[in-house]
Amino acid sequence: MTRRLVLGAGAGLIAARAAPVFGQGADDYRALALAIEEARRVRDFAVGIALAEIDFALIDFLKTDFDARRQTLALARETGRFDTADAATAYLAGLPEALPDLVPLGFDQGGLAAQRTVVAMLAAEGVPLAPSPDLVTPASIPAIPAYAKPVAGRPDTDLIVAADIVLETMGISIGDASLIVALIDSDPGLRAALEDLVARISSKDWQEVVELGEGVFKLFVASAAWAEIKRRAIRKLSWRLALKAVPVVGWLYCGAAFIVSVKKNYHRFSFA
Repeated sequence: MTRRLVLGAGAGLIAARAAPVFGQGADDYRALALAIEEARRVRDFAVGIALAEIDFALIDFLKTDFDARRQTLALARETGRFDTADAATAYLAGLPEALPDLVPLGFDQGGLAAQRTVVAMLAAEGVPLAPSPDLVTPASIPAIPAYAKPVAGRPDTDLIVAADIVLETMGISIGDASLIVALIDSDPGLRAALEDLVARISSKDWQEVVELGEGVFKLFVASAAWAEIKRRAIRKLSWRLALKAVPVVGWLYCGAAFIVSVKKNYHRFSFA
């Protein structure tokens, strides 16, 4: 089953890449819809990996994700829609009307606002919105440390593990439980979302987990914790999000890496 999924991933973009350079109109949206669909397939592949098979499926996931992100960025560069922040912002503004079926995938107003925040950050840092595919590297799946003891007598261990996986997916390594708790507590909405996320991880409802995980990424971008996250490693964060094609396909590749990281580190949760 895993092999069939792997062979299926990439088919849409292979066809798209054979097409000529696209014009600055509806064809751009149709072309980029293929890129978004490909990212969704990678995410679905990650969701479909059984928890007991994560070690065996990891290599297939890494290859599938790597190839798809390269193709996504190549296609995005061909359209010219991500050459400048203004062009990308205009593309995002027109996306709900041009591709209304994508709204359930996270391209609602909240999701698009988070993408615009990332676009502005990358532009300010001089990081390309659609980097060269040659710069893509395999996804980093972190090994989360054992946060065995609650912080200050509070049972936050599972929240810390979940938040750490979110941060690592975005390229931020903290590794200090007290600092992670401080980030969690800096925004009540973020904490509530992480609590909901942990509950879904406990129930192994992987589709809900990936959707809530992507929601947490969006909340982070709008949270009080965002300034601290950027202060710690804005350059690394910018490149990580650019190479995850966040300006192009939203949080789908981040969601895929997140769900794989959750499964790989499931033993770190108290309910494992």
